[in-house]
Amino acid sequence: MISTHDGRTFPADACICATPAHGLGKIHWDPPLPDEQRKAAEELQYARITKTAVHFRNRFWGTKSGNSANGFSLFTNRASDFVFESTFGQDVSGGILCSYAIGDKADDLADEKHSNLARWIGGDVPDALGLRKKKKFQGTYVDHKP
Repeated sequence: MISTHDGRTFPADACICATPAHGLGKIHWDPPLPDEQRKAAEELQYARITKTAVHFRNRFWGTKSGNSANGFSLFTNRASDFVFESTFGQDVSGGILCSYAIGDKADDLADEKHSNLARWIGGDVPDALGLRKKKKFQGTYVDHKP
């Protein structure tokens, strides 16, 4: 039987739990989780990651970047950290670059305004490619995983 905090119940022979491991301790298990599983979940280490997706009107990274059959990606030593094109191979107007920043850099970026992150990526990538002008972005999405 599965019970929710608001009193709803669901009869079941089994349950597939798809919660992050750090959330397992917040669930009341009856019977309790075996000690070995509970301890393993408590000891898991998670990386701190900030993912930023930025939509650009034009794919300025095209031929100058050496774009290959595997798509576009690069590392920078700036706010962008690791960048790849998430719209590679799609027949759409413009394109989206995704940036993954990890560790302390992710924590620092998590507190920034989305427009700052997009502006930084719009400058970091052209700089890394040897392009002169910063590129304008259309929209931003940020996902922070503590």
